[in-house]
Amino acid sequence: MMMQRLLPLALCLFLPLTAAAQDAAATDAQSDADRGWLTGFLEENLSGAGRDVRVEGFAGAFSSRATFTSMSFADDDGVWLTIRDGAIQWNRSALLAGRIEIRELTAAEIDLPRTPGSGAEGTDLPAPEASGFALPELPVSVQIGTLKAERVVLGEAVFGAEAVFSLEGTGQLAGGEGSAELTVNRIDGARGELSFTGAYANATRQATVDLLLSEGEGGIASTLIGIPGNPAVTLAVSGTGPIDNFGADVVLTTNGQPRLSGRVELLAQVPEGQTEPVRSFRVDLGGDVAPLFLPAYRDFFGTEIRLVAAGARQPTGELALSDLSLQARGIDLRGQLQVGADGLPVLADLSARLGLEDGSEMLLPGSGTPTRLRAAVLTLGFDATEGRTGTLRAR
Repeated sequence: MMMQRLLPLALCLFLPLTAAAQDAAATDAQSDADRGWLTGFLEENLSGAGRDVRVEGFAGAFSSRATFTSMSFADDDGVWLTIRDGAIQWNRSALLAGRIEIRELTAAEIDLPRTPGSGAEGTDLPAPEASGFALPELPVSVQIGTLKAERVVLGEAVFGAEAVFSLEGTGQLAGGEGSAELTVNRIDGARGELSFTGAYANATRQATVDLLLSEGEGGIASTLIGIPGNPAVTLAVSGTGPIDNFGADVVLTTNGQPRLSGRVELLAQVPEGQTEPVRSFRVDLGGDVAPLFLPAYRDFFGTEIRLVAAGARQPTGELALSDLSLQARGIDLRGQLQVGADGLPVLADLSARLGLEDGSEMLLPGSGTPTRLRAAVLTLGFDATEGRTGTLRAR
């Protein structure tokens, strides 16, 4: 699939090299025909299942800088993405050395009123037994010097609220190594900034992630999460190291107050006698998350909650939570759980205590009919090696 998409791009970039060999006495009519052919070529090769592409006002087909008035992407429900006043500038001679050097990839406006329909190509999720992360090994190197959009409009259907921002970044991919930098700023009167720096190399499997999101009240993040009152939000995620032993620190604040912090770790090891790695993880997060929920649930969460989870996924898809602990004012959940590749439980050993220390009524988080209780103790036991019968005790 990657080669199918790369070939049309390479051909388009190679066309300026062949133009120099054309007869200098070519007529304007022939040039118009060439531009029409190239526009059709782009539309045909960029389109795919659930994606219809239309290009208008294409110019500079045989120069190092090409422009277009608009490029639109549509599915069965209509146009979902429009790029206006776009330009691409490349180094034609670099193609002879097997490099795609794009000095400029810009647009005056990108309009995204909604996301594409579910039938669009590329929406399938990977299977649970999918292999580890790796960058594509392209036959040519790709370098983008400037990626810039003066105005990006996101429709209400994308995040629940319309947003307008600018973006600027750079990126490169060569020999299984890639890096990217991106800066996004709100320009519609609301405060919001996002900066991202990332890098990865297939050979060393070294990864770097540095993400900082800062938004004022009523921002996209608080809207997506559904935080009551839509407060100002700051989220920071930072980590570096080999992908098979990777850790990232996470910090979340609202209105300048710390809410959640901790660490997420990923580890991959190949057990003796096996060829595929077992991918394990550990999550340790805690903080005062009560303000992130409706005030009625604050008795349940209290002022401190902690989640600790450790587990591993086998190459065949089985998932085991060897350590699961969730502690808050109104809940103390502990135990372990194993689920097979078919999604059915293999082992369950869980216990939970629900209730407040003073025995007063507590509202349980969740949707639907409000549920209150004073106290409850639950235990669940199941072991598939001993049969298909489990035990559940509740008081």
